[in-house]
Amino acid sequence: MKKQITLKSSVFASLAALSLASGNLLGYIMLGGIVVGLAIALIVGFHDGSKRKQKKQQLAQASAPKQEKKKPQQKPAKQVQVAEQPKEQKQVVQPVVATQTPVSENDEVLKGFEEGTGLAIIARYKWSFMARLIQAPVEIKGFYSDLKNQLLSYNKVSSRVSTSYDSINLGRKGIAKFNVRGKTLYLYLALDPAQFDNTKYFVVASQSKKYAAVPCLYKIKSQRKFKWAKQLVDILAQQLGLVQGEAKNDDYKPAYMTIEQLIAQGYVKELISKEDYDEFLRKRALALVAAKHRASISASEAHDVLDDDSAAVLIQDLRKGSQVKTKKAVVNIDTLSQKFNAGDVVNLQTLVEKGIVPKNTTYVKVLARGYIDKPLIVELQDYSLDAVKMIVLTDGQAHRV
Repeated sequence: MKKQITLKSSVFASLAALSLASGNLLGYIMLGGIVVGLAIALIVGFHDGSKRKQKKQQLAQASAPKQEKKKPQQKPAKQVQVAEQPKEQKQVVQPVVATQTPVSENDEVLKGFEEGTGLAIIARYKWSFMARLIQAPVEIKGFYSDLKNQLLSYNKVSSRVSTSYDSINLGRKGIAKFNVRGKTLYLYLALDPAQFDNTKYFVVASQSKKYAAVPCLYKIKSQRKFKWAKQLVDILAQQLGLVQGEAKNDDYKPAYMTIEQLIAQGYVKELISKEDYDEFLRKRALALVAAKHRASISASEAHDVLDDDSAAVLIQDLRKGSQVKTKKAVVNIDTLSQKFNAGDVVNLQTLVEKGIVPKNTTYVKVLARGYIDKPLIVELQDYSLDAVKMIVLTDGQAHRV
């Protein structure tokens, strides 16, 4: 269209030029028409170009993957603080787990008090090998069952379960023993531990007289250790010249029992005694402190490591008369740790000498704060329980004077 108008305009322009050259009025009229025609042609061309561009854009959008139209963002409504309602949660039913107390033979359980004397009735438990095996993890029971079957597959090899262990014998000679300690299976073998020095087995030489005939101890608590234990049994059979017999596949994995069931079945013996209650608490607290000992400890850690009852009974009362409280002061554990050396005695005199409290102080309370990294013998008037925990857990002593 644009080309046709341009061509026609060129022809009219040529005629107009000739007419103008001859001085004819028609030339001026033709020239004006040419100008108007060119203007129309430009407008029409521009309009057609815009249409073609729009069509191209529409085709491109049609071929492109459709996208979700974004909704215009609405301005957030003015928030009003409302008490948040708890979300409704599905009720989760927790499985009932039998109590595991006591978990070892050394546990002491307070059963009650004797009327009249006020003595504490203490129960101690003597655990048999079978009791420990019964409450062992399922994986440990599996290791025990498979290894026992492996040993019993050799001719003339037998088993005898006693209170202390399961003894594997070749005739009358003991060649292996099983025991359980918590989550670990102990396998004792009639091998020289020295022959496994610098090997992957990492055996231990047993020092107990009960295992003198089977001094090579191997502790099993993983699949890898179990695999190597089977190799050790093969080495034992080779060195003793055992003859392979019929393969065994018996189930030696006893079902789990609670402590009450173990006592009723005779696998655990309950020993009852009567003791002074305070002394019982003190012995229990000392045992707990020995197990939780630290070279250094923070106030927050000490709070969680030791219970308040144990801390309270570990304050030794050395008071000989009433306490004078005319001038009170407070000191923090971290200050004592910074100002004193390991084993120092902390009392009113040494606190005054180091300028920690005023000279006329008569009563000092020790509070927990920061860290302590040394044992101190503290002889002061009062303590927070967390401060006592920090002192005793680092092998120190807390005395009330």
